[in-house]
Amino acid sequence: MKRIIAIFLSVFVAVSALWAEPVASIKFEGLKKTKEEYLKDRLKEFIGKDSEEINLNQIETLLQAEGLFSEIDVKAEGAELIVSVEEKITFIPLPFAMYSSDSGFMGGFMLLNMNVFGTKRMLVTGGIFSASEQTGMLIFSKPAGDIQHPGYSVYSSLGHYEGKATDFDDNSYIDAELFSARAKFSVIENLNKYISFSTGVSYWFHNFFTDDISDNHEILVSSRIEINHVNWNGYYLITNGASISAEVGYTTSDSEMVEGISFKGMAQYAFVPMVRGILTCAGELQSGKIVLNKAAASDVLSTIMFKEFKTDQIFCSGLALEEALCKTKFGTVSLFETYEFDMAKDIFDDSFVYCHGPGAGVKLYIKQLAFPAMNIGFSYNVTQNDWKFVASFGMSM
Repeated sequence: MKRIIAIFLSVFVAVSALWAEPVASIKFEGLKKTKEEYLKDRLKEFIGKDSEEINLNQIETLLQAEGLFSEIDVKAEGAELIVSVEEKITFIPLPFAMYSSDSGFMGGFMLLNMNVFGTKRMLVTGGIFSASEQTGMLIFSKPAGDIQHPGYSVYSSLGHYEGKATDFDDNSYIDAELFSARAKFSVIENLNKYISFSTGVSYWFHNFFTDDISDNHEILVSSRIEINHVNWNGYYLITNGASISAEVGYTTSDSEMVEGISFKGMAQYAFVPMVRGILTCAGELQSGKIVLNKAAASDVLSTIMFKEFKTDQIFCSGLALEEALCKTKFGTVSLFETYEFDMAKDIFDDSFVYCHGPGAGVKLYIKQLAFPAMNIGFSYNVTQNDWKFVASFGMSM
């Protein structure tokens, strides 16, 4: 009897091996703007693999990470992979509005094309306006392919605003009107499917409308290495990764050399498909920059520190939960809760300072758009007894 079972299993394995054909081609259905050649290049690693060995979720994850599709269905038929997609809206004139307890009302208009030429090149142009800031910007980027085909990004902006800097307790040290111009060019290289490297050069000019502060030019050369792994679970792209960046340059303010290093890390875990936990950490160490260019809360993703606080040493760690409350054809509404702990150096008295506190809010991800569309949240700084509130519509801020 055992011999008969063994023979049967051997025959079954042999027949299955005959049925598992190597993948010879990939066919896409539903494409309207995205170039098929671009997507085939993204999935070329699956050509030649046995169809029975391919994890179809890996293909869906890669396509979800492109951010171009609202619906993705992958199936294997013999030697061919068939991928059916529905494209998101990637070209849109977008007005947006935002209110925060730190900055008041802010609005603007952006013209976004997240899929220029059907190859995920991105073009963003527009302006941001508030009572204290008027800024125009232009951004263009090309994604990196394999190691022989690097990507690049170009960023430029012009603005007039009130430059402010405070100590940790929000006492103002600098409040000056200025004109600012900024430009940056970076080259991006994918070393493999998990590790990327970029290097670039940037220029920043400040023209102050006061004789008390000298105009400033800053030139920086920077490099960044990042490791990243993502997995699509039906609700979220579960992301785990870390990056480290370094910069060196020169500023005309007191003829100082500029040096800096920063890091970011993220670990996510899906307890169930609808609920994910997120652990983050980030920090910056720098020297030589003028006060207005020094690190701020937004650079380490802090939501509880005062917005205008400037420092050359800052660290933030946070824990968050996000729950998808409902998922429809229109989009997904999720609830999030956070708790963070921050520490920094107060450069105005050289002391190290600390704060911690919770936050919560709601997000709306519109399925047909290539970015979140709404964010409403609050946070509370327990250490300094300070509440913050933010609401943005049109783009998640």
